[in-house]
Amino acid sequence: KHRRRTTRAQFKVLEKTFQENPKPSATIRRMLAQRLNMTPRGVQVWFQNRRAKAKLQSQQDKQRGVETNA
Repeated sequence: KHRRRTTRAQFKVLEKTFQENPKPSATIRRMLAQRLNMTPRGVQVWFQNRRAKAKLQSQQDKQRGVETNA
């Protein structure tokens, strides 16, 4: 099986949903998957990766804050 990149339209919907709820339930993930023509697992992985990115971003922001205050 080939991995499929998310399209810009899919990304917009996923990103908007993430802003509202970074940890959607299985039901919401299933509905998103149907709507976006993705697998529920694909949606789940996207959210996992997006949460990891947000966590990394906040850690980097904290480090930058320390650097600018020093």
